[in-house]
Amino acid sequence: MNAPETAGLARDEADALPVDRTDWGVARRRVLALLAGRDAALKLVLPSGAPRDELAEVLDDVQRLAPELPLILQPATPMGSVEAPTRAELDAAVAHALDRELRVRVIPQVHRFLELP
Repeated sequence: MNAPETAGLARDEADALPVDRTDWGVARRRVLALLAGRDAALKLVLPSGAPRDELAEVLDDVQRLAPELPLILQPATPMGSVEAPTRAELDAAVAHALDRELRVRVIPQVHRFLELP
């Protein structure tokens, strides 16, 4: 599958990566529209301190465009300046997803346990 054409992007747009929150929102909504109704799942890695408004924006997009897809929340693996979310942050993210009646699951990242990068 050719991702740029499938996503409805012109070739020169496909070469440009999203650079800000607006660009990422457009890209996310295009991908969600493509995934809706397919055999797929969504994964969201949740670091400590993730802005609540950004999480709400993502969850709102999922609710509107692909609510049937399972949403996997993964607590970030601490690495460099990234910290794992607190239990309260994780519980709040799950609650926000459930408030939108999303099919949310929490699954830890296992690549470090498997000694993978």
